Amino acid sequence: MRQTIDRFTLIGWAMFLMPVLTMWHEIGGHAAMCALQGGRIEEIGAFYVKCRGLTGLPDVLVACAGAAVNVLLSLVAFALWRRAASDAARIVWWLVWLTQAFVAAGYPAFSGITGAGDFGIGRGGVNRAGFAGGRWM
Repeated sequence: MRQTIDRFTLIGWAMFLMPVLTMWHEIGGHAAMCALQGGRIEEIGAFYVKCRGLTGLPDVLVACAGAAVNVLLSLVAFALWRRAASDAARIVWWLVWLTQAFVAAGYPAFSGITGAGDFGIGRGGVNRAGFAGGRWM
């Protein structure tokens, strides 16, 4: 039996999941880690969380938390994709797995090359404290 993919359904799911998964990274990762450590969340934007009141290792943990929840969700989504019975569930979990794995892999690569972002050398970045000697590459 040949499977077909309805492109409009796939595009619709992708358009729905992208902002939801971005919120997962920002709120479920950065903001949650900030709040768990007693930091003050001043602002949540589409692609950032402004956390105040943390320095040193707690600040580094906030920076790492976004990518960490991407890794976690990608592993869960992969397991659910492998076990999904319906085509709809398989495509949704595949999209979640694929996007979260790419995001998790992209953070160290992007920050390692540019020195910017969650793993970069700027304020709130992992390498600002010199954990990897600045840029990774």
